[in-house]
Amino acid sequence: MTLRRPYRYRYFAVVEFNVNPVVPGRGSGIVIHVDHGRPTTGCVSLPLNGLVALLRWLRPGLLPLVAIVVRSPGP
Repeated sequence: MTLRRPYRYRYFAVVEFNVNPVVPGRGSGIVIHVDHGRPTTGCVSLPLNGLVALLRWLRPGLLPLVAIVVRSPGP
């Protein structure tokens, strides 16, 4: 994979989604990476300072859960 904008992935966390068992067609490859000012294509993005704070806080051995909440647009 060639990264056209590697700064987005200087710091990142991989979200284990659809891995055990893998369900074809359900998607995969969710990454928490630096925000680039546009919507992602299935990942989660945060401003650099928020991402670094999250990575310092994360303890994978404690099995953290990632909840992705989508808000519907207003009227």
